[in-house]
Amino acid sequence: SLLSIKISTTCDECYTAMDDDFNSAIAIAKLFELCSVIYAIKNQQIHTSKIHHTALDKIKKTFSDFIENIFGLKNENATASNNKLDEALQVLINLRKEAKAKKDFATSDAIRNQLAEKGIQLKDEKDGSVSWSMM
Repeated sequence: SLLSIKISTTCDECYTAMDDDFNSAIAIAKLFELCSVIYAIKNQQIHTSKIHHTALDKIKKTFSDFIENIFGLKNENATASNNKLDEALQVLINLRKEAKAKKDFATSDAIRNQLAEKGIQLKDEKDGSVSWSMM
């Protein structure tokens, strides 16, 4: 799609700016352009199905490269928060597994559906484990 091409081009322009005598002002301006796409996705003005997955991956990599690796901006509390979130979700995943084992599918489905309403998707893996991701 045209949007996917624009995203990819804007990401490339971030790297080009840095290659041009470390022009961080242009790189930051391009990151702000990408922010408008991210906010449109978050606010459901653009659905992710309209953007090719490689463009979405490129946005993630570009932000990670620039914000964390090049500019060195990291949320020191994020790791602890992510660990706590992972632990809390593991409790819910275990409760869901117990409910499924007892054939209490209403509870199992309720846990999955209520998490989905909060933007967390559970995925039953082939090996019997359960993974989760933010939607």
